[in-house]
Amino acid sequence: MIFNLYLNFVYKTSKINFIEQGKKIDYNNSIIGFWHGESCCNYLICKHFKDKAIDIIVTEDKRGDYISNILEKYKVTPLRVGDGCRAKDKLREIITTAQIPNRIFMVALDGPLGPYHVPKKLAFMLSNKSNKQLGIIRTDVKRKIILKRWDKYIIPLPFNNITFNIEGNDIISNEFLNNFKYIQEMGYTIKG
Repeated sequence: MIFNLYLNFVYKTSKINFIEQGKKIDYNNSIIGFWHGESCCNYLICKHFKDKAIDIIVTEDKRGDYISNILEKYKVTPLRVGDGCRAKDKLREIITTAQIPNRIFMVALDGPLGPYHVPKKLAFMLSNKSNKQLGIIRTDVKRKIILKRWDKYIIPLPFNNITFNIEGNDIISNEFLNNFKYIQEMGYTIKG
């Protein structure tokens, strides 16, 4: 409850910009990837897109209870998934949910456990399987607190300048997915 009030205060007192790069994104029908450490700022995105139907993957541990309560206040549907190997048990449900038309499906690119800013295959695979465009959000927060965690978690401060840089991409191809591990080994990362 207090955190919701805080985020609303940040939202009301800050200048928030959205800069689109690359392909134009159909926000009513897309997969959106974000960095785990910037997930606090995603509440501000959800508030901005309050007229859109949004699903987002949330951990099923105790933290996920808290996160789900916040998301539900913004009318976002949390999809509770275990960390690491436990996520595989829900893969079919994740894909099925991502395939629902006229919705945004959001997923942490480097979550749930890192490494920092090294994307995992899930968001790319969901774009391919759901035949939806992939958008990638990078967040620039002028005034912030950065927690000393693996993801360098950002908490935005009030009276701020927050910019969401949204990179629009095509639907991810089978060829890209087939070469994903090789691409990662060659040092492919999304600039963040």
